[in-house]
Amino acid sequence: MVDAAQAAGLSVRIGLEISAAQFNAAGTARYSLELARALREADFSGCEIIELRAGNRRLPEPGPARKLFVLWWEWAYCPLVLPRRAQRLGLDLLHCTAPMPIPAHLRTVATLHDVIPLSHPDWFPAVMRWRLRRWIASAARAQHVLASSAFTRTEIIRHLPIKAARVSVVPLGQRAAPPASPKHGARYFLAVGTLEPRKNLATTLRAYSRLRKHWPAAPPLKVVGGQGWGGVRAEALLAELDLHDAVELLGHVSDEMLWRLYAGAVCLVYPSLHEGFGLPPLEAMACGCPVIAANTGSLPEVVGEAGVLVDPLDVEAIAAAMQRLAEDANMADELRRRGRARAATFTWERCARETVTVYRRVLGA
Repeated sequence: MVDAAQAAGLSVRIGLEISAAQFNAAGTARYSLELARALREADFSGCEIIELRAGNRRLPEPGPARKLFVLWWEWAYCPLVLPRRAQRLGLDLLHCTAPMPIPAHLRTVATLHDVIPLSHPDWFPAVMRWRLRRWIASAARAQHVLASSAFTRTEIIRHLPIKAARVSVVPLGQRAAPPASPKHGARYFLAVGTLEPRKNLATTLRAYSRLRKHWPAAPPLKVVGGQGWGGVRAEALLAELDLHDAVELLGHVSDEMLWRLYAGAVCLVYPSLHEGFGLPPLEAMACGCPVIAANTGSLPEVVGEAGVLVDPLDVEAIAAAMQRLAEDANMADELRRRGRARAATFTWERCARETVTVYRRVLGA
């Protein structure tokens, strides 16, 4: 038990599995890396955190090398290499920070940011759907599951054979570092998210197209996000809506560039159809960027009254909100103030502290 170990001056060894950081640069990777950093920097008496990952290199580019790496990770690293490493290191607990095949016979905490492959399987290609559903289902083996929002906790309990007492909500944090004085006059709308169906970029672009039809001088739109799955082709959407001259596709950008983009934007437009948490709105608020977000999923938990919540499929409502934030300086300033205050309550230090509380609860059970 943790208390007994602490009383004896011993350390409990926690393995933090962060291979998600190798697979992408999206929310799961940021969570894994930021949680690891916060756990390293904090002084949690009696807990020794040991970071684990499948290797030292990032996921190979699409092609045969990537397929081989994923196969090795799924069928060798997770069921064979990881358990042996845990035994060799004398781990008391393993924390899997992203969906993965949970090794059998290990005391485990698993983080699930969402269960979208179970609730909306049609949003995924067949092979990816099969793989992700297996990984998520294996979380039922864990002694405890962490959900990043109350909405996700409800979804986990609904779709998996896990009792409510074994699922805790631990919100994510933000560590955005906006420029001290963003450039004046840098007026543009901003959309952020991997190009996949649930991010709903098509509706964002249609709302922007509608806005420009009756306001030709509307600020341009910048889109940040790498190519995902589901056949979302931004270039084709721009051609369909005749928006090539008004929309800039930036792809993936560095954190520093993203903070600058947030700080200089009229607002973030984020009508995602389904979010387990929603880091971009939180990071945007931290940077003083007003937020338009969907009124569904976990986003109302994150944004609260610090942003404009809309039906994610209502093109007219999204376009109207964009125009109002561009023209109403008082409203935009008020949302900046509320957003910064709300974002300040979501920290990675808090996330780490509440995560360690779960570790201790599991080890003391």
